[in-house]
Amino acid sequence: MQLSATQYVKHPASTISAEALAGWTPIEARSFGDQRFLNWANFGDIPFADPFFFQTAARLRSQDSYKIFTTGFEALEAFQSPENTIEPNGFIFHVSHCGSTLLSNVLNGIPRNFSISEPEPINEVFIDEGATLEQRTMWLRGLIHAYGQRRLGNEENFFVKFNSWAIGFFGLIRAAFPTTPWVCLYRHPVEIMAGQFNRQQLNTLWLLDERYSGLGREQRVQTGLVEILARTMGRYYSVIRDIATADPGGLCINYNQLSPATYTRVCDHFNIHPDVHEFEQMCEQTKVHAKDFERKKIFDGDTEKKRKEAYPSVYEMADAWSMEAYNKLEEIRLR
Repeated sequence: MQLSATQYVKHPASTISAEALAGWTPIEARSFGDQRFLNWANFGDIPFADPFFFQTAARLRSQDSYKIFTTGFEALEAFQSPENTIEPNGFIFHVSHCGSTLLSNVLNGIPRNFSISEPEPINEVFIDEGATLEQRTMWLRGLIHAYGQRRLGNEENFFVKFNSWAIGFFGLIRAAFPTTPWVCLYRHPVEIMAGQFNRQQLNTLWLLDERYSGLGREQRVQTGLVEILARTMGRYYSVIRDIATADPGGLCINYNQLSPATYTRVCDHFNIHPDVHEFEQMCEQTKVHAKDFERKKIFDGDTEKKRKEAYPSVYEMADAWSMEAYNKLEEIRLR
């Protein structure tokens, strides 16, 4: 059932064939009671070239007319065995404000590569506590295969960048994709915390989640945001260290390592082999600010600036709750 994007669908179709969904991309996920629905959009010839998926979706919505296709999550069964899709070459995890968007842009720098960055429907699968592990595994596999469809005809390599808090769902991701290589970017906690507070970009979903802060609801209400964020960063580093120790498919990268040599290493890790000209095109992406979807703002390193701007309490809480775990993660990376 093809519908105008402005129409409300009370009872979407629950199942549909892969042929009917060919070329359509999951754009929104919604739940009503125990029912879960997906809106699919046809992006036509719009490439997934923006720093974030929501920016590409905004380009689509800015058009005078666009269409959506609404199904139940059951439609994802059609994408369990990828046909006319690309198995993901690699996954990108990160701890926020640490260069993951830059890396995604670099990988996305040539036409035969494309990267899906933090699509909202995947997040809905992560946080759906009413579904079984088997269901969520099927949904996640179907979603990623749906994003990996060859829409333009020249695509060869495909990458997925998850939200920062997705590292807590690594087991689910591994259940869906047992062997896909992954990288995880991280950074000194003071620099991350300064970026969060100075730009007022606190991600409250993971910041206030007991899973990461280690604080119950009442404790979170009584504890300052700086301490909660510092605790969360410490938990991130510990989780990454545990995963990197146990899983041979990973590569941990500190923000201060980002360079052409590191991009070459990531390409090898993800089994992609750009020629000299393509690699130059990829590295061109580093000259502009990674999150500027207009690609006009010149990139300027901000490490020293962040450290100078960080409040004294940021240093204090980082020392108390983050630095030990950060240093242990560094030990793993440097081995």
